[in-house]
Amino acid sequence: MTDAAAPGGGDGATGLADGPRRPVEGWDFILDETTGAGIPRPPRWMRRADTPAVIALVDRFVSGDRAFRPNVNVIVERPHQILTDLDVFTVRAIQNMQGGMTDMHLVDVQPAAIGGHPGRHVTSAYRSGIYALALEQWWTVIDGIATTLSATCAVEDYARLAEIFDVVAAGLVPAPGQTPP
Repeated sequence: MTDAAAPGGGDGATGLADGPRRPVEGWDFILDETTGAGIPRPPRWMRRADTPAVIALVDRFVSGDRAFRPNVNVIVERPHQILTDLDVFTVRAIQNMQGGMTDMHLVDVQPAAIGGHPGRHVTSAYRSGIYALALEQWWTVIDGIATTLSATCAVEDYARLAEIFDVVAAGLVPAPGQTPP
C-alpha cells in the first residue's frame, strides 16, 4: 500500500475532484497496490491499519472525547458467483445491512458511475451503541470483484462531512477484475 501524491488538483470552482487520482488541492491519493483500489485522502484524515479494509481512513479530529470518529473504508472482495451481478449484489448487500445493523433505515439507492463502471450509491442510517450514524456506500462489481467504499459519521456531523464523502467517492478507483488477496 502506498500514499501516492496525486497529480493535478480540483477544478477550483466546486472543489470537487476532477476524477480518479485527481483530488482537490492538498489531498493525497492512496492506492492499495495489491488490489489496485484507491481513493483520495482528505488532509486531516489518517490511515488505519487495524481493520480488514484494504484502505481505512479516520478523521484525526473529533468534537469530543466520546464523539464518533468519522471514517472511510474500502473493501475489495470476490463475492459468490451469483453476487457478481450488480443488481443481485445490491439486493444482498442491503439485506445484509438490514439484518446486521440496529435500526437500519435505507434512505436512498441510486445508480452511480464508479471509475467508469456501473455502480450503486446507497444512503442509510443506523444505530451503533450510543451513536446514531449516517452511512453512505458506493459499490461496483468488475469481472467478479466487488469494490465497496463506505463512509460513516454521526448523524449530526453528516451535513459537514457529506461533501468530503462525495469527493472521496468521485475519486474512487475500483479494483480491476482480478483475484484479491
